[in-house]
Amino acid sequence: MSESEKIQTCRWELATPDVVSDVLDDEAVIINLDTGVYFQAVGDASRIWVSVINGADTGIALDEGPRQELDQFVSLLVGHGLVRPRSEGDSPGTVLSEWAVGSLILDSHDDLQDLLALDPVHDVESTAGWPQQPSK
Repeated sequence: MSESEKIQTCRWELATPDVVSDVLDDEAVIINLDTGVYFQAVGDASRIWVSVINGADTGIALDEGPRQELDQFVSLLVGHGLVRPRSEGDSPGTVLSEWAVGSLILDSHDDLQDLLALDPVHDVESTAGWPQQPSK
């Protein structure tokens, strides 16, 4: 997706089936099953994550500071393959949540990358089972 397409797209959805997400209290855990990298968004970032994947219009008019921060956050989501453009025919999305400037932080973790990227049906040791990788 080109930079101009990113800017023109204002509504997003979860990039299923390769991405799964769950929110517990004020923390969102997002896993890209294709890459094995997982992400954490806490507080305001978690609320914005939920708003974005529920179709909130990220193209709304904002002051320059918040606009730049939102654009950077959405660019991270797109860059990591966590969201994709929402279908044109979808009904209107949710309202974009408010956030404190400086709070839209997306932490990434790759410490479980090998384990999360395993296909539990095909990429396992036949006798030991998941999560043991087959010997090469």
